[in-house]
Amino acid sequence: DRLAAMKSGLLGVEPARPRRALLSDTWLRVLVVGLGCAWLCTSLWLAWSLRRDPAGAASLRRSHEMTELSNEVLILRRQLASMVSDADEAAASGAGGTEPPPPPTDALGHADPAADTASRHPEFRLAMIVPWLGAELPRWFDLFVASCAGSAYLVDWLIFHEDAPIDVAAAPANVRYISLGPHGMGAHFGVQLARLTGEPNQTHTLVRLLQHAFATWPYAIVEYKPTYGDVFRDYLDGYTHWSYTDLDLVAGDLTAFVSRAELVELDILTFTFGDAVTHGRLYLRGQFAMHRLSAATSRLWLACEFLSASGGSGAGAGGGGGSGGGGGA
Repeated sequence: DRLAAMKSGLLGVEPARPRRALLSDTWLRVLVVGLGCAWLCTSLWLAWSLRRDPAGAASLRRSHEMTELSNEVLILRRQLASMVSDADEAAASGAGGTEPPPPPTDALGHADPAADTASRHPEFRLAMIVPWLGAELPRWFDLFVASCAGSAYLVDWLIFHEDAPIDVAAAPANVRYISLGPHGMGAHFGVQLARLTGEPNQTHTLVRLLQHAFATWPYAIVEYKPTYGDVFRDYLDGYTHWSYTDLDLVAGDLTAFVSRAELVELDILTFTFGDAVTHGRLYLRGQFAMHRLSAATSRLWLACEFLSASGGSGAGAGGGGGSGGGGGA
């Protein structure tokens, strides 16, 4: 062997490899190629199966989405539990003799931090309006409703629906559910918009168009957010302000963000990401845009041509705008 190696070195020829090493390399290549072919065949079979069964593909996608949603809800629950735990620890440490910082002079919150959260502000009341379209409520709805209790001092949530399955008994006192009945949302909007635009002769047409639009494209209803103060005016007696909002958020204590001066002096209050100053953008946030309950502010939507021009164009714009919408708003 040494002599053969020396000869090979002198002649520049690579020494022969043992037969066992050659067999090992061959089997490794066969294994890699086999695994690659198996993966390719499995992928092709799965793609073919899903093409033959669109319902199965949709079910698979929904299952994946629900898994992701469950994970997000679990994370949110843990975050809320952590926030509650931190708040309890802060309260316990404060009870040892450390006085909490005094509230701002213009704060709207309770004068007594230990006051009953179910008490009401003596002057102001804000109605947060949420129309929901869909046979089922979102899975995080119980978390949203629980978060609404933190603003009971100032805010009520008015949730309009079409006979959705709701556990009314589990709701805080400042969450009100109003059922408009099957297809009632389109009927209510159609009647009110025909009246408010001075076209009562278009009532039947508007009702049919909006019922169809809301049933086909539920997300279309967000196009009508500016009209909520007028469309739901019959439900706003006793309120000084109203706002549109969404369900996919955690409300908390809104009195920490709204001051008395803002309620008294401003007609509309909303929040931005700071781009109103940096980029000169002026717009209202869909999650919170508090309006003073008055004809001047509640009817600003009449300046929107696609909402007020005529019965036919108004319904068409709303339906088209929500063609990509989801299960509710």
